[in-house]
Amino acid sequence: LPDYFVIANTDFRYQLTVIGTFAQAIIKEEIKDNVFVIQTNQPDVKVSWQVTAIRNDKYAQQNRIQPEVIKDENEKGKYLHPEVYGKDSSLTVYPKFKNRSDEYIKSKQASGKSVRMDEAAVSVSSGLSK
Repeated sequence: LPDYFVIANTDFRYQLTVIGTFAQAIIKEEIKDNVFVIQTNQPDVKVSWQVTAIRNDKYAQQNRIQPEVIKDENEKGKYLHPEVYGKDSSLTVYPKFKNRSDEYIKSKQASGKSVRMDEAAVSVSSGLSK
């Protein structure tokens, strides 16, 4: 795993998929020093793997992302990025900031309101092992 992975994350989750044969795969040893061990019940088994984790840096600790937030009345029917849905840009939730989400987030935080953010809350690392 990348050098920063254990330092920057917590609560690791593993997903394994065996490719090309019927076999079992397990996490034999959990992550320690940015390394984990996969074991299969047969030799030469190809395994696709993914490790996800919760970001644990200072910013993420202080700004946990809520998966679902009830919109304010004036935000209902509006989008973070209306153009990706084929909608007019006037339907953005933050028009006065010209889609500058950092300024929008700061203004919401200053008013004590919840913030919806479209940045990753989860770190992911993946690969293929044999």
